[in-house]
Amino acid sequence: MVEEKEEVAAPGSGAAGALWIPFTAAGTYKQRVIVEGDGCTLIDSTGRTAIDMAAGLWCVNVGWGRREIALAMQAQAEKLAYSSPFGFETEPAARLADRLRRLLGPRLAHFFFTNSGSESVETALKMARAYWVRQGQPQRRLLIGRHLGYHGVNYGGLSVSGIARNKLPFGPLLPEVAHLPHNHCLRCPYDLTYPSCGLACGLALEEVIDTYGAESVAAVIIEPVTGAGGVIPPPAGYLEMVAETCRRHGVLLIFDEVITGFGRLGDWLAAHRFQVEPDLVCLAKGLSSGYAPIGAVATTEAVRRAFVDDSGDVELPHGYTYSGHPVCCAAALANLDIMEGEGLPARAASLEARFQSSVGTLSDLASVAEVRGIGLVAGVEMAGGAEQAKAAAWAAWEHGVMLRSVGSTLAISPPLIVTEDEIDRAVGVLHDVLL
Repeated sequence: MVEEKEEVAAPGSGAAGALWIPFTAAGTYKQRVIVEGDGCTLIDSTGRTAIDMAAGLWCVNVGWGRREIALAMQAQAEKLAYSSPFGFETEPAARLADRLRRLLGPRLAHFFFTNSGSESVETALKMARAYWVRQGQPQRRLLIGRHLGYHGVNYGGLSVSGIARNKLPFGPLLPEVAHLPHNHCLRCPYDLTYPSCGLACGLALEEVIDTYGAESVAAVIIEPVTGAGGVIPPPAGYLEMVAETCRRHGVLLIFDEVITGFGRLGDWLAAHRFQVEPDLVCLAKGLSSGYAPIGAVATTEAVRRAFVDDSGDVELPHGYTYSGHPVCCAAALANLDIMEGEGLPARAASLEARFQSSVGTLSDLASVAEVRGIGLVAGVEMAGGAEQAKAAAWAAWEHGVMLRSVGSTLAISPPLIVTEDEIDRAVGVLHDVLL
């Protein structure tokens, strides 16, 4: 027998080390070990500093170094680090649910806690199917997603997502799933031009429902602004059209607001900004600004009521060991204290025009196909495709700016505390990199 020698590698050494890094090609990995964060600045193990124009992973809305969140987590861990969420509640979880009802209501009245955006999506999809079972219509199982949509990495979320590269290694996925065309006007699936197109991408929902029959459709899930699929805001009237079609056919509407929730679009939810009323909303990321893993599904009273009876059965046979984890809820409460106290959603709204104008100057470059955005999120689509975007993101890091490439697009979503000077410095670096 040949004795295998254990490879020993330095911590954080990527492909050869013990750490398996998500969504990263090991063969091309260039070591980046982040050791500290302060405000909108990241510091790596070599002492390099960078303005983070990605808010971590679309999530660190209040910025780094918020001692009040760390202290809230410490105090809760010392008092009660954990308690089973099955049949019991904790004070931080109850307080957080009440706080969210006040901030996000009145239509959204109930909150089921998860540990991530992926789990929030999985929970919402199961709720949607179970809702129709409880309503005596178990045949309503079809889930409708969109091309270019991203809804996490669990099997349900992957199934309704529409990014092929994330799905190909893992099939077969869930049956009884359909997809709508995307609403990316630059690459219109109908080769039409807005607004003369009449929102053909929105009208497609009517066609899909007609094809399968409304009596078989459980829910439509949609990102109000497409994130990982390319940072694609909706054309005016699109979300309203989708919502009206769902109402007319009695189909549940799920908004995946894992990215857009908690201030990024200048309001607590994209649903508020667009004045659309979904039945379920998936939350995570900005709920704790990344200080602790936590997500939630917000539902209307009508959805919750379908699961409540006196039968003695479990109303929803679903949940996680760490649902409503006390320390994570404490982090979320402290995070919301900051967001409310500093008026960060309103700050994002007031900074939107300045941010979009600054990033928009990149559209003059020959290497840029399009710049698009809304609130404090923008996408810079590269004319040269995904490899050019990936190379540009790395070059920006080398010059002191952190951002992400998603396909052929550079995604820009800074913390909501970003300053005008930081925006201009980061855009200046991008200008030089993309020349």
